[in-house]
Amino acid sequence: MRRPRRRPFHDRNGRAPLYRHALAINLAGLGQGECCDCGPARSFVAGNLVGTLAPAITSAAAVGFPLGVPSTFLVTTTAAPTPAIAVALAVALPPGVAFVDNGDGTGSFSGVPTAAGAYALTITASNGTTPDAVQAFTISL
Repeated sequence: MRRPRRRPFHDRNGRAPLYRHALAINLAGLGQGECCDCGPARSFVAGNLVGTLAPAITSAAAVGFPLGVPSTFLVTTTAAPTPAIAVALAVALPPGVAFVDNGDGTGSFSGVPTAAGAYALTITASNGTTPDAVQAFTISL
């Protein structure tokens, strides 16, 4: 059986090496490889194996709150890294209702609404990976 030809692995001043080398990398981001002229196997940490994922808003596009009753609606998203959530208003939020970005990929509309009507707004989730997720949203009272 013929052995594979070995070639040294050289860093070319931060550029890609001249030869390809097989490296085993597990999902935890740790890897191990061996080059023929530089001694035993060496371990290293590989960066960003998970990658990034553009945000998506996964909650409903509308909610109904009863007047005068404490109410909450949770806006949910998926993405990597976790997105920030913002609300752009066509008009003001219903009186007595506020929005908070919970900092974990969710946001909450909550409060005790005091004025009837339909309130249109736009929810945007962003994490630096394009495109941002945009959802038209309505709060009905």
